[in-house]
Amino acid sequence: MWAGSKPAPTVEAPHFPDTSRPGPAAARPNRGRARQCTQRTNLAYDTVVNDTPAPVAKKQHGHLRRRLVAGALLLVPIVFTYLLLRWTFFALDGLLLPTVERVTERIFGEPRSVPGMGIIAVIVLVYILGVLGTNIAGRWIINSAQGVLLRIPVVNSVYRASKQMVDSMAGPLSNGRQRVVLFQVPEPGTYTVAIVTGKVKDERGNDLLALYIPTAPTPNSGYLAYAEPEHVRETNMSMGEAMKLVVSCGVLVPNTLIKRPFSKGQ
Repeated sequence: MWAGSKPAPTVEAPHFPDTSRPGPAAARPNRGRARQCTQRTNLAYDTVVNDTPAPVAKKQHGHLRRRLVAGALLLVPIVFTYLLLRWTFFALDGLLLPTVERVTERIFGEPRSVPGMGIIAVIVLVYILGVLGTNIAGRWIINSAQGVLLRIPVVNSVYRASKQMVDSMAGPLSNGRQRVVLFQVPEPGTYTVAIVTGKVKDERGNDLLALYIPTAPTPNSGYLAYAEPEHVRETNMSMGEAMKLVVSCGVLVPNTLIKRPFSKGQ
């Protein structure tokens, strides 16, 4: 080298990272891309979830529940009415159906059964009994048959009880036809629907009204009470309106309910 000259700078060879093996320099771009993908996925999920907020989902659930309840309230009475009519139809139809089949077998040579023939036979039988019960000769025949039934040991008690029940619910009473009244129970100012079925005398000779108090919604069950006329109020309701009121649990009520003191002269 020449005297007084500076040494030449040392040039190092360029260093290139080895991308064939995973390392910090090679893995950093992939980690960044993965982090970006995760953020985008979370953002899309949050957007989808937040598009249907909680109040909207709760409102839709309440709407569905209300519609199902409304549909059930409409369907249950229809199904109940259908089952009741179906049971009544088959019960009445099968009551005289064997007799009808024997009659048709004698006429046509083979038993024939058509749905509804038993009901028609029951209606015809009831009509014939009604005709017999409205004339003198028929009434004598019915009274004779009743006398025979009342002489049978077991049958007489059942027949007497059922006849008294039918007479009390449908026949005239000693003080007029049955009436729908309001009975103050369990305390004054609180009324329950009752039906006057008769009256008796107490030890002092005062009237006591026999009241049949039906239970809702099954008016064929209830209990009997005796009350003084002062605790009973007459109403303007008919028997049909009273039955609708009891069966519907107070939903089907008359337009105006008038109550007045019980009249002993009716």
